Amino acid sequence: MTWFKVDDKLRGNRKVRKLGADRLPAMGLWTLAGSWAADNVSDGFVPVDEVRVWDARLRFARRLVTVGLWIEAEVDGEPGFRFHDWHDFNPSSEKVLADRNASKERQKRFRERRRNGVTDGVSHKTPTRPDPSLSLRERGTGAKGSLRSVDAWCGECDERTRQIELDDGRPKRCPACHPQRSAS
Repeated sequence: MTWFKVDDKLRGNRKVRKLGADRLPAMGLWTLAGSWAADNVSDGFVPVDEVRVWDARLRFARRLVTVGLWIEAEVDGEPGFRFHDWHDFNPSSEKVLADRNASKERQKRFRERRRNGVTDGVSHKTPTRPDPSLSLRERGTGAKGSLRSVDAWCGECDERTRQIELDDGRPKRCPACHPQRSAS
């Protein structure tokens, strides 16, 4: 997906101010046409037939040309309008298509690795669950089948993981929920 980029200072641009009372409809046309140009990877060119969908008499299109936001142009014999300074704010069609191809190849390689059993080491399968028909004592939790008591949640850490976040962003066991146990 390509984005049509709009400068956050556009509202105060000298050319936009020159539109006067036509500012809102003309800039609405400018925005719709920009979206079309990005979607169609046209390097800022919009055919007259597309512009007429939004501006049947081309009144606002002509105003955009008059103030210098658009330039009348022709591509492959088709008349239309080209955005002034399109490439100052938006990527060229070559860059967009190259990025799309790179993404396509990257996704293809990822899918092939997954198909061949090579993954990133993260399992997305549901973890094995204990047999619910057995009691806790029958299941056992350690090598000797002993039960380990679970400390109460302290309320300061993540309730599920019982971890806190260090200043550098790394997780650490909560000292209140995981107190040091003396070796017995």
